[in-house]
Amino acid sequence: RFVAWGAAERLTMPQIDDVAILRWRASLVLRLNGAPRAERSLNEAAIVIVQLWRWAAEEAPRRGWVVQPWRRVRLKKTTPSRTTTAPTWAEMDAFVEEVRPAVKNGQAQGSRQRYRAAVLQRFTGARQGETFALRWVDVDLDAALVTFRPETTKGGYSGRTIPMSAHLVAELRTWAQDNERLCGPSR
Repeated sequence: RFVAWGAAERLTMPQIDDVAILRWRASLVLRLNGAPRAERSLNEAAIVIVQLWRWAAEEAPRRGWVVQPWRRVRLKKTTPSRTTTAPTWAEMDAFVEEVRPAVKNGQAQGSRQRYRAAVLQRFTGARQGETFALRWVDVDLDAALVTFRPETTKGGYSGRTIPMSAHLVAELRTWAQDNERLCGPSR
């Protein structure tokens, strides 16, 4: 039984060949939400299955399995993944200042939510979705801790609690707690 990303198909050993592997790879092109997967991700999944298939072919005589003769599976060429770098402290500080709400001619300029998200990301290293999902109950100002719940983290596998700097605690104390979320609308 091969299972990946929620797609499962029962195959017996004689049915596993290059055609079955490519057909299985094609079934993974779209995510459950309909968005396309990256070629690199598809190839990595197919490579795992190819390695499993090769292992099965090597084990077949010893275990009494019947496996089709091996033919090379040709995967689409992919472009190397782009290299990303985290912003420097100076770049994050400049961004925070750029999005800081200001008052010009008696009118508030900028977004309070965007500013708060930038401050939280700068001091915690959290992802954008994590910062917008933070609630005041996730923040303990007295203990200087912020907790990211599992349902808000990437992949949703486990939450994490991280310490906050004294500067971030002081900044958070100045924020109005007029909403259940720190920097996003209530849901």
